Amino acid sequence: MKKRSFVVLLCCLFSIWSASVVAQVGRTYQSYQDKNGLYGFQEIKLDFSYGGKSKYPVRIKAQFEQVAKQWYRDICAVKKDGKWGYVNSKGKMVLPFQYEEANGRFVKMNGKWGTVDEQGLPVIPCTYASLSDGGALIIASEDGQRFGFIDPAGKKVIDMIYDACEPFDDGTSILKTAGGYSMRTTAGLAKVKFQGKWGMIDGTGRYFLYPKFTDIWTFFGNAQYTWFSFNGKDYGAIHRSGQIVLPTYFNEVGLFDDRGEAKVTAYEFNDGSVSRGVVSAVNQTYSDGKKKRTFNKIKQNYLTRGDSVRFGLLAQADTSDVGLTISRYNVNPSGYAANEVAHAYLRDSLNQASVKQGIAWLKKGMDKHQDQFCAIDLGNIYLFGWYGFPKDERAGLLMAEKAMNELLANPDSLDAYLGQAEDADMEEALLDIFYDEFIMLSEAYLRATGTTKDVAKGLAWLDKGIAVGNHYCSLYLANLYFDGSGPVARNYPMALKYYEQAGEHSYAEGLYKAGMMYIDGLGTAKDKAKGVSLLKRAADLHHLKAAELLKSLGEGR
Repeated sequence: MKKRSFVVLLCCLFSIWSASVVAQVGRTYQSYQDKNGLYGFQEIKLDFSYGGKSKYPVRIKAQFEQVAKQWYRDICAVKKDGKWGYVNSKGKMVLPFQYEEANGRFVKMNGKWGTVDEQGLPVIPCTYASLSDGGALIIASEDGQRFGFIDPAGKKVIDMIYDACEPFDDGTSILKTAGGYSMRTTAGLAKVKFQGKWGMIDGTGRYFLYPKFTDIWTFFGNAQYTWFSFNGKDYGAIHRSGQIVLPTYFNEVGLFDDRGEAKVTAYEFNDGSVSRGVVSAVNQTYSDGKKKRTFNKIKQNYLTRGDSVRFGLLAQADTSDVGLTISRYNVNPSGYAANEVAHAYLRDSLNQASVKQGIAWLKKGMDKHQDQFCAIDLGNIYLFGWYGFPKDERAGLLMAEKAMNELLANPDSLDAYLGQAEDADMEEALLDIFYDEFIMLSEAYLRATGTTKDVAKGLAWLDKGIAVGNHYCSLYLANLYFDGSGPVARNYPMALKYYEQAGEHSYAEGLYKAGMMYIDGLGTAKDKAKGVSLLKRAADLHHLKAAELLKSLGEGR
């Protein structure tokens, strides 16, 4: 609550104001209520002949039971006799009182939502379980559980596969220049929640940040930095490029200003005291007015190197090890060493010269040493435009897919590559990269990234991942079958099969979902005893929802 107090207060104040005062077609209206409790509209006028006092002539007399908080251009939703219709600024009814609910352009009839235009004419039929303003697009849901985006004409733009969506920012910011101010328009971003984690997408549905976070804030206004958290209480900072610039050191945070500074509260110290001060994401410093701390070498232990490649995030922000890594390559030239040099450069992703050097080393590892991991990394950079590099989705997909097929055809080469790792942590990180790529390639075919949509190939890549022991693919596939709102039709028996498969390999979410399906009889006959057994196993793996469900069933421990 504290960390968002300013944002919440600002939003609340705006909501209160917009509910009663609306600027519309060159005029400013506010709703009023008469002694009978009915609503109408007044126009706010400034009378300069009486010392600048405002006058409020009635433009639409009080006659409505309720009025919408916002106008949609020249029309406003109003309620009478229990139904909603639309009135324009001249007081003329443009749509009869026929809707169950209405606000802005969104209308509800027979339990379903649609839209109207500024003349009050229907645009999108009332067929959706949910519609809401999504900025440049509309947030839509067909079942009330999975969300995506449609355009104002009703055409589906982004598949309804998300647990939740937030509006796109407008992509417009105000820049201060020597001559005054200017407007800059960039591609907007929207927060999306997928399988319980938050990420960000652009207007085409491509991931800017893969869903990895318990919480991530929107880039407000002109800010180049925002906050993220992996546990919902400890926050670090991330740049618009996707680079982590501050560690998760802060637990109460405010908005970044145009200088990249924000007021924060740091962790409690050993003596119980609390440090409050200002952090600079640009300089990577924190100061409480007495002492300044510099985060010039951010060690992100919660990010594996596999995460770095998969999410476009960085495990370290410094490049001090570039020279040492290059010297190792000169002593023992190999694809593995070239990959290490590449990532030493790519860690400084805000520096385009460093990014180009990193990509050059990946190409060297791929072309000179036929290194499949360099090809996978480079393919993903092309496929998703990571590190600000121009996208070439088709080339990226072909590159990564060819490398994965070569690794699968020759398991000994994968073992040999993993054997070059300097320690167990690095070996695990390399295996993470390999495992993650099954999901990446599956998504490319399921969501037509760099290719035409091919559901069969997308599912085949998940099956290949399961075959080599990547049972996160089982959980991913189970969710696709369970949701049935994306490229795969709903199939509860198949969902249950893969949830149980994931659960057998200690994925608590798989045990939880399988337990619920047995209790509810989804895809199988009801079997409470088996469902409870699976939920208990999930709770033993610290799955909070499983523990809560057990308590509600009287099975809590």
